[in-house]
Amino acid sequence: MRNGSFRLRALRRLIGGVAVAAGVLAVGVSSALAHSAFIGSTPEPGERLEQPPARVTLAFTEPLNRKLSTVRLVAVESGDRLPVEVTAPSSKRLAVVPSGPLRRGAFEVEGHTVSTLDGHALEGSFSFGVQAAAAGGEHSLEQSPLARDGWLRVLARAAMYATLFLFVGALLLGALLGRDRRGSWLVPADAPDAAPLRRRERVASLQLGLVAAAAAAAAALADAADAAGSLSASGLSDYLLGGLPGFARLATVLLIVVAALMGARGLRSAAAPAALALLAVAASGHASSADPRLPAIALDWVHLLAAAVWVGGIALVVVVWGPRLRRRSPDVRGYVARRVLSAFGGVALPAFFVVASTEL
Repeated sequence: MRNGSFRLRALRRLIGGVAVAAGVLAVGVSSALAHSAFIGSTPEPGERLEQPPARVTLAFTEPLNRKLSTVRLVAVESGDRLPVEVTAPSSKRLAVVPSGPLRRGAFEVEGHTVSTLDGHALEGSFSFGVQAAAAGGEHSLEQSPLARDGWLRVLARAAMYATLFLFVGALLLGALLGRDRRGSWLVPADAPDAAPLRRRERVASLQLGLVAAAAAAAAALADAADAAGSLSASGLSDYLLGGLPGFARLATVLLIVVAALMGARGLRSAAAPAALALLAVAASGHASSADPRLPAIALDWVHLLAAAVWVGGIALVVVVWGPRLRRRSPDVRGYVARRVLSAFGGVALPAFFVVASTEL
């Protein structure tokens, strides 16, 4: 009992120290919610020119995946797509050179770009005129995240986060609070009706890993298809094997599978690949677009780890003990409060403070 109390005090100090360090780190890191954005163009959106431009140049905030970034030039009156050559004067700029001089009229520039930092696609359009007014009064320089079936990507990532937090939280808490053949912090050896509770714990904390891997794979494919414009083998390869965003998404799936297999064998070291899976998630997101980049990824990783411990732990208690608690047995409630919640509370509150202090 004394060893258990000493361990909880040590964990509180450790997580408290992490919270302080993360808070200091957050002060020096710009928002990790940054993303690729359109800066401007030459000619400017809505501009009327008296002479046809030799080229149209577009500028962005982040380096672009050239294989997956495209620009089209359309004559508004006829709707014809004009033959052009698209070049990249720099990593953050695209240039569109028409095959011949543009005639009088309005023209629309339609762009699809993919960032090499966070892997997110950006689409938009604008118009300019040659000896004529530009088409329309408004220019859609950036589409909504829900465009192009964006709700499917949102659902895929929501499923990934929900299952991943529960799975990683189970492994991290098992490593932090300890477990053996007789029981765990969630289902102690003397728990009432322990056998079905342990079966539910195994399903929630281990088999869910495979569900989390499937959800992560679905999210990666959804992002790749959006960036490539299709599920073609070449497009998926250009995205998933073309830089850090794709590699990080693949690593997330692989690390979850490794953690699930190790966890199925009862290895506490399964928490290591599970934690690294969250690092891969951080590296594949908007933190990669922040400046400085590495501290932002580290900060987001700490945030995700703490969220997995806090949110995942709460979800585990509800999933495993919820059916028993619904029977309104005072004895079971008292047992859960004394044995389960007291152990979890030793790390839940510090983890909450880490989550709050690392929210950008």
